[in-house]
Amino acid sequence: MAAQFFNRVGQIGLGVALVGGVVNSALYNGAEHARCVFWFEETKYATHVQRKFCTQYRKEPPSRPTIYSWHKNFVQTGCSVCHAKPLGRPRVSDATVEQIRESFVRSKRKST
Repeated sequence: MAAQFFNRVGQIGLGVALVGGVVNSALYNGAEHARCVFWFEETKYATHVQRKFCTQYRKEPPSRPTIYSWHKNFVQTGCSVCHAKPLGRPRVSDATVEQIRESFVRSKRKST
């Protein structure tokens, strides 16, 4: 399992490095982020990840909830730094457009 995970991290490693740690970008870069997810997959303990992080990078580790969140996001999407929220303006359905159009037809005051 750890070998498969490491291969997957390697596949997206460039993407993680390019994105840079979108989550907590001021604190952690993409390599640190990916390493935390890898360590969590190995040990299943966020506290162990924090200790390894301190030893490896000699700075304050991410919080346990942050590590859980990064791992959950990786398991669900295959990318620990990708955001689930889509970019851009939300779509408007044809039904919504039609309801608004009918509302303006019923009340002339809304259109002026």
